[in-house]
Amino acid sequence: MSDSHSRSPDAGGGQAGYAELPVGDFLDALAAGAAAPAGGSAAALVLAQAAALCAKTARLSARQLTEARAAALTEDAERVRSGAASLIDEDALAYRAVIEQSRLPVGETRAAGLAAALSHAADVPLRIVELCVPVAELASALASECNPALRGDAIAAGELAQAAARAAAALASINLAGTPDDPRHARARAMLAAIAERLAWPGGHQTLFTPQSMAPAARNGQRCATVGCAMLARASSVRSRPWRGGQEARRWHVERIWSGQSLARTPRRRWRRR
Repeated sequence: MSDSHSRSPDAGGGQAGYAELPVGDFLDALAAGAAAPAGGSAAALVLAQAAALCAKTARLSARQLTEARAAALTEDAERVRSGAASLIDEDALAYRAVIEQSRLPVGETRAAGLAAALSHAADVPLRIVELCVPVAELASALASECNPALRGDAIAAGELAQAAARAAAALASINLAGTPDDPRHARARAMLAAIAERLAWPGGHQTLFTPQSMAPAARNGQRCATVGCAMLARASSVRSRPWRGGQEARRWHVERIWSGQSLARTPRRRWRRR
């Protein structure tokens, strides 16, 4: 295991943040026995990856989007990616503050400090949810207009953004459990609904799977898969028939079926008893 703890950001130090760590080191830190980083940092990283996928898709879709629109979408995605990356560390620091307050002796000072720490710890995941909204909009727009070769990346970005939003909203709700009347509960639900609406039928990426909007290559692939299934069914029925020609005749018919040749247009062979 890599020495990720020595490279982890410290609340008072000037070390590199979690976003600067190699992937393996960050995963080591996430799986370690320390309190942070935890779920909020993971959700922020997922959101940053979703924004990065949007930036990639926009950059490689200049012909479909026009260069000006592709540049604008790329800039928007990069802005969100930078903000999400900063929240990886901010969530870890906020969660550490909650842990520190919870370890103080029981009393009024501890109660007030813990309430303030939990409130701040709820703000960070809520900001993650807020950033998920523009990423969902970017992913939906790109999935409908981008380079067909990058459509899968845009769809993946939308799914990742929605997953990050749900995870962050759940964490915020847990931190605000002591204040059920806090308006941030309703705000989180509203943002989740907006994300789901943006990614759902009829304006979201699900429209890509209709026959009218599928790429020609995808339609050809679907056609090939359908033909392959039909050929398999025909080959199975041939194998079960008691052909008079014996094993040689069955093998000949199966080979012609799998090669795509039509038996209807093939002269019938006469098989004689030996």
